[in-house]
Amino acid sequence: MMSTPQLIPLITCFLFLRFAAAQTLIDTSENPVRRGVPYYISSIGRGAAGGDLSLVESRSTCPLDVIQMPSDIRPGLPLTFHPASGLDGPINARANQKFRFTTAPIECNESTVVTVRIDPFLRRSTLSTGGVLGNPTGQDPAYWFKFEPYGPSGPNTWYRLQYCLSCERCRMADQCSNVTVVSDGRSRRLALATSESNAPFTVNIRRARAYDKSAE
Repeated sequence: MMSTPQLIPLITCFLFLRFAAAQTLIDTSENPVRRGVPYYISSIGRGAAGGDLSLVESRSTCPLDVIQMPSDIRPGLPLTFHPASGLDGPINARANQKFRFTTAPIECNESTVVTVRIDPFLRRSTLSTGGVLGNPTGQDPAYWFKFEPYGPSGPNTWYRLQYCLSCERCRMADQCSNVTVVSDGRSRRLALATSESNAPFTVNIRRARAYDKSAE
């Protein structure tokens, strides 16, 4: 039988591994999400309440609007994840990051990196294309997306998508807004919540099957 001093390192190692696993962003197959590999971001809803993220032409053509598909029957468009650290390997669930659609439904002279803009029709901040990967201006704090674990009441593959003013090199607390879904009369648009009454957009992350072999 092992003595208490011998057990302490084993217990410490077990707790460390469990904590690390709990902090890693994972997909619906419970595999770590990795930088640059294509995934679908999907609503946890089913049927008409479900649907992957996709893009549609905006009222001014470009940039493109980020939407939730009408249902989970057809897939949306895959995205790749790009943490602020720029490191390869598993991504931390709360890591500052940006993501980019790997394709677009129409040709647009802007990037497919997701960002936030003011929509003049909805008069609120909405998600669209035209962003830039990384932090090219070097400003800190800066705006990033985060995936907040849903919590102990839900599966560990569920996350709330947030948009945060976050500081990489200081101790400032993150200032985050939940991403929610609103209707513009044509599509289910992704926008920043303006009050607690706006239901957060709760998602899971599904690896894009068409890319499985090429992404290995």
